[in-house]
Amino acid sequence: MKNLLFFLVLNCFCINTLSSQIVENSTAIDFTITDLNGQEHQLFEYLDQGKIVLVDIFGAWCPPCWDYVNSGALQKMNKIYGPDGKKDLVVLLIEGSGSSEDCIKGDPKCKKMTQGNWREIANLPIAADKNSKIMKDYKVLYYPTVFMVFPNQLVKEVKQVPFEELVKIKEQHKHYLVKKKNNVAAISHLLNELSCGEINPSFKFQNLGTSPLTSFDVDLYINDNLVSTKTWTGNADTYDVIDLRFESIEVKGEMEIKVVSRNPNSRKDRRKKNNIYKQKIYGPSHGKNNQLIFTITDVSEKNVVDIKILDPDGKIVLEILDRSLDENGFRIEADEIEFTQKGCYTFLIEDSLDDRAYNENLSVLIENKKFTYHTSREQFKKAEKNILKLEIPFIY
Repeated sequence: MKNLLFFLVLNCFCINTLSSQIVENSTAIDFTITDLNGQEHQLFEYLDQGKIVLVDIFGAWCPPCWDYVNSGALQKMNKIYGPDGKKDLVVLLIEGSGSSEDCIKGDPKCKKMTQGNWREIANLPIAADKNSKIMKDYKVLYYPTVFMVFPNQLVKEVKQVPFEELVKIKEQHKHYLVKKKNNVAAISHLLNELSCGEINPSFKFQNLGTSPLTSFDVDLYINDNLVSTKTWTGNADTYDVIDLRFESIEVKGEMEIKVVSRNPNSRKDRRKKNNIYKQKIYGPSHGKNNQLIFTITDVSEKNVVDIKILDPDGKIVLEILDRSLDENGFRIEADEIEFTQKGCYTFLIEDSLDDRAYNENLSVLIENKKFTYHTSREQFKKAEKNILKLEIPFIY
């Protein structure tokens, strides 16, 4: 095997040791919590008012949590969209690690168990999740965990993004409101973004009408070309979510799949802005004239991973075990590996939770002449106890 090319990546991240994380577009669980000023906050009450709720679950001792609050992104969201602004958003900070209210307030007796006076730097409602119920209900794995809950009662993790990105996410979901009698919304996908060969495009839809939904039509587009239409029939109450699956299609390179929902209950949809959902998928490929590069990065000082490439029969053609990512990311070029047969290969990364360095930023950048793709932590799957696995298929 030829030499690997090394790249420096260094940062710090705070983690927790629970066993899961927020699932994209999962249904919100209601909670009521009282902040340090004695004000009560009920999640579903805000959602019923048509408001988006932006939640930051942090640890009082966590440096990245402190840095994110100090960035001002949450405060700016509150200023523009909160009670003194457009009044369509609520920002809540929730201490989830069990730190006392004194530590949240920066009591010197807390020493290393607090970064300082959170009330002073945040100037936002702060509450303590004293019995860890919210942590458990939302399967919070690491600090900070930042997510939005939308009026249609669905949840999206947004991570530590700047103000501009928070606004973009908020605007993308502002149309998911229950206002009209007949309204079906396209809300998410059930696709593997990286695939070999054929897939069955699957999407989620939601009844956002005030009446029960008994039927609707969906058009499927591939790169803006209409390829299929399906009709769903059944019975779905308001907020019910429906999974709809299409016939298989072949994945070639980079493709955009789009669905458009229409004709709820054979009527005109009164809120067309939530009828469209788009998703790009990728079929990475490698050949003599098509370079394929994997660049692995992490921001944990102690993380250790195993890296393998498997041929179509599951035989290992590349293996790097116990690779420490304390300060380095590294890159593997596919033409440095000997391929002996055609078919679907698998680039495999396994991340052990035993090293206590599980975080959301272990990722792989995939590049070839046709596209660039960056994996996300959500694509890691739990393979066995304390092992998380990311499988990246590619065609040779």
